[in-house]
Order: sequence, then structure tokens, then C-alpha cells
Amino acid sequence: MADTEHSKRFREFSDKLENAITPSLKNVASKLSAKGLIALSTKMEATSSTDARGTATKIVDELQGALDEHDDPESFVNEVCTALRNVREKRITDVVDKLEKEIQTSRQISEENGDDDEQRKGSKSKGKKPAKRQKRDSKESGAEYTGKLILI
Repeated sequence: MADTEHSKRFREFSDKLENAITPSLKNVASKLSAKGLIALSTKMEATSSTDARGTATKIVDELQGALDEHDDPESFVNEVCTALRNVREKRITDVVDKLEKEIQTSRQISEENGDDDEQRKGSKSKGKKPAKRQKRDSKESGAEYTGKLILI
């Protein structure tokens, strides 16, 4: 699937997220698993792992992969952020807040630059009227049709 803005921002925050969830790994894994955001096997690994940082990396990688494949990346990110907030750890909440703010800022910039849906569909002209072909009636003007573009 195409790299969405949500996926891009999530990837940029992956290291911060890994650092934040490592101390609360078991609780994080339980919250994410309860919402169906990570596999049960990943939760089980988190509860028995002696390598908390490695397991945190695995959880974030699994979330990134699910986000990349999700049909509605925005709702997926919202579900992940809600589940992580429910852990009620300041470090995690701070990272989630920054991630959501980055996504919101990015969305606003895209809208200000005119990168909305209609422009993605092909109408990217910026204030110029599209060129028109004019066919002159040779009887009225005495001119022949040349097929040239005339800009208005």
C-alpha cells in the first residue's frame, strides 16, 4: 500500500514510542492486544520476555505493518493512541500527544497548500483558466481552422 502521511509520521515517532513503552511493556501489550491491535502471540512474548526493548521494537514494528495495510489509517492511529493513553503513563501519553499533533499539523499544511481530494483527482491549476481550443467559422472570419491553442 502507499505510504500515507499517518504511516510516515508514525514511523518518525517509532523510536520515541519504543522508548516510552519499554518500562510498561506488559501493560502496553495487554491494552493493545485487548483492542486487537497486536497479535496475542506478541502479547504473550511481552509478558515473558527478558528483552523489553527488543519486544517494544517488535510491538511498534507490528503496529507499523498493520497501519501500512489498514484501509483507514487515521482510525487505526486513533485506536492505537487511545489504547496507549489508557496505559496512563506520562511518557507514553506525551509521545502520543506529539504524534497526534504532528499528524494534525501535517494535515493542516496539506490543506493550506491545496492538497485536498479534488486536487489529487487532477485539477491542480492555480488560478489560471484552462486553455481552450477555438475553431473559427471560416465563413465569418475568413480564416482557416489551424487547431492552435489560444490562452484566455
